[in-house]
Amino acid sequence: MNTCYKPLNQIISTINASYTIRATATRNPTNGAAPLNVTFDARASKDPSNETIPTKNFYRYYRDTRGVDKVMGVGNVINYTFEEPGNYTVHLTVRSSNVNAKGILDGELNLTVDVAPKAANIVVYANTKKLDKHRTTKI
Repeated sequence: MNTCYKPLNQIISTINASYTIRATATRNPTNGAAPLNVTFDARASKDPSNETIPTKNFYRYYRDTRGVDKVMGVGNVINYTFEEPGNYTVHLTVRSSNVNAKGILDGELNLTVDVAPKAANIVVYANTKKLDKHRTTKI
């Protein structure tokens, strides 16, 4: 078994290290209250063949809390607004310009964005007196 798989694993490692696009991306901001407008930038992604990666070759999606994939858009820089609170994992796929590769040399990257509910001030009353965390209150 080693005789068959070892050379194949070496070939796959070489392809991944030398020929696959290196997807690099940033997001700003990484967290905040809903609705949260986030800018995703993947312009730093590198194609080992030193070809420019076309804008139409950047794809992003995330899976919502109900397990449904939501397409965010196509392009190296996109803005997206998350309406609902949650911890989202955004998946980026950068397609190779090499048509003959048929997706073999694509680069992938996952980013997380934490969207929280809007902050709320909670006031607690007991026996018509406002409770304070610095003073004791008799109930």
